[in-house]
Amino acid sequence: MTFCFYSPFQFYYCQRKPSRVIGERYRLTQQIGRGSSGLVHLAYKNCTRYAIKEIPRSHKKQQSLEIEILKELKPHKNIIQFFEIIEESNSTFLVMEMAQQGTVMDIVPHSFTKPYSNTQCRHLFKQLIDAIDHLHQQGILHGDIKPENILLTNNQTIKLIDFGNASHISDKTSHIGSPAFMAPELLKKVPHFPTSTDIWAAGVTLYCLAYGHLPFQQPNFFQLYQDILTKPSGAKGFDQPIARKRPK
Repeated sequence: MTFCFYSPFQFYYCQRKPSRVIGERYRLTQQIGRGSSGLVHLAYKNCTRYAIKEIPRSHKKQQSLEIEILKELKPHKNIIQFFEIIEESNSTFLVMEMAQQGTVMDIVPHSFTKPYSNTQCRHLFKQLIDAIDHLHQQGILHGDIKPENILLTNNQTIKLIDFGNASHISDKTSHIGSPAFMAPELLKKVPHFPTSTDIWAAGVTLYCLAYGHLPFQQPNFFQLYQDILTKPSGAKGFDQPIARKRPK
């Protein structure tokens, strides 16, 4: 039977398939999303739901870094909880907690989504900044901050997910992320503090939450990048109502 539900990564129309068991204890029931480096499945163990990310062995290099970061990352209430790794012949499975409400906002280019109120934006954004600060304090860049990678629990607690693009701040690597959330300094290829790219993407995410659409939208990458490089001066003041009362 085909049905629609709100996944912790995206909206999906899913075809229920016969379940399979991994690690002799987790029963995978259906695909519920797609992260930057693999598929995400809904799974059950002893009647408890989990989100399990399946990473093909063909993505070995990025898989190794993502696993390394998840293992060394200290727990935080606003970062998805990681439980264990299961290795099988063709894939590696990352077992994580399930956030009941799914993504904080489903953003589609050139479309509009109902925005959050200023009070809600302050509440959500403070949690996001807490999560990013926690990562940076440990020398880790997320590398792909956006609404799609932020989940909500039933009590309105956010959970930052998908470390497929994460890296160590000390690494001499390029931090790409999603095009519409890329910082101007990345496009200009000028020296910058690596952490600034996560902060910029968080700001774009705040804009999405407040207005229900992307601040930068163009039909191709070249025009999108030009928009990012030239538009910020015209967007000044959008955060005034949100920032007026500092969240506590």
